[in-house]
Order: sequence, then structure tokens, then C-alpha cells
Amino acid sequence: CIRDSTQLMRAGKKVAVVTSRKDDIDLIYQEFGSREIFVLFGDLVSVEPLEKVNIRQSLGVFLNNGSDTEKLILLLNLKRTYPECDYIVTLDNRDLRETFLTAGVTFVLSKNEISAKLVSSYIFEPEVAEYASDLISSVEGSEEEFDIQQYRVISGNPCIGMTYDALFEKLKKEYNILLLGLSRKEESSGEYRTY
Repeated sequence: CIRDSTQLMRAGKKVAVVTSRKDDIDLIYQEFGSREIFVLFGDLVSVEPLEKVNIRQSLGVFLNNGSDTEKLILLLNLKRTYPECDYIVTLDNRDLRETFLTAGVTFVLSKNEISAKLVSSYIFEPEVAEYASDLISSVEGSEEEFDIQQYRVISGNPCIGMTYDALFEKLKKEYNILLLGLSRKEESSGEYRTY
């Protein structure tokens, strides 16, 4: 939990943690201080603590509360009350990926799968592994220092409705930016499709 929060804060995001373990509170504040992160003790299935951390306005809800089974139970309970939120989860068992996607998780990451791919790359493709490691690690400082940035295209943006190719060309020509991907939420399924 602490490592994940560090990455978010370095990206300039406000972080709130709801924990059901009192011991976590002092540990988290000791690591970050009270200005960097907000920690709240409470029952994870109760609405009250989640409303206090403005869950409805969050960019994403990261579930990191124990075993994969505990995460799935929490997800199902949260989706019932907060269906509009985007949920992110890391799994120990990658075979449960489809189960979590079906249950409504927006993004699923498998700890072992990511680690295995990086280890393989370091053995067989060290340059690729170093580049991948650089891409997924954060830097100290402002958001402008990141190699890769993600933006949400909101209403009124001139890029709405553009194809990947057209947007790639526009960004390269006007800003010397390389577009790595474009993701759209499908109206029919509610799932994200990447181009």
C-alpha cells in the first residue's frame, strides 16, 4: 500500500487511504506526513468512511486489502453502492483476471505476471527491460518530468471523436508528442477498448 501511494503522490495526485487496521495509520503518517496523504480508520464495507474520502469524486479506487478473495468481496460490495467508480486491483492469482473484469474492475494487474515479464526481459533483452522499468517508475518532481502522461478527453475538447491515426498526426505535428495509445469506453459493454 505504501509503495503504491508513493507513486501516486509523485504524480501529483491526492491520496486517501481507508484502512481497517489501526496500526496502519501511524505507519502511513510516519512515512508521508499528514500533508501528503489522508488516512481514515473505518470498516471498508461501511459507506460512512468512504463518503468522508469523497469516493464518488475519485479518479480511481485501488483495492489493496488482503487476499484476492477479500478484494473480490469488497469489490462486489462497493460496486453495489458506487457503480460509477473505476476500480483497480492487483491480483496474486492471475487466473482470476476474468472473474474480476466480469465483476466490474476497470483495470486488473497481476503482481506475478508483471514481475515475470520484467525478469525475462532483464535476462534476454536488458535494454528493453531498462526502458520498461524507466517507463513504469515515477520521478521526483513535477508532472512535466514524466516520460509518459495520461489525459482524459472531456467534453469540448477538439480531440473528441478523432481516430488514433488522426490524433497521432495532430499531436506529433503541433506539439512533437508521440501518442502511445487511445482508449475509449464502449457504450454497449462499458468496457475500455484500446487503439
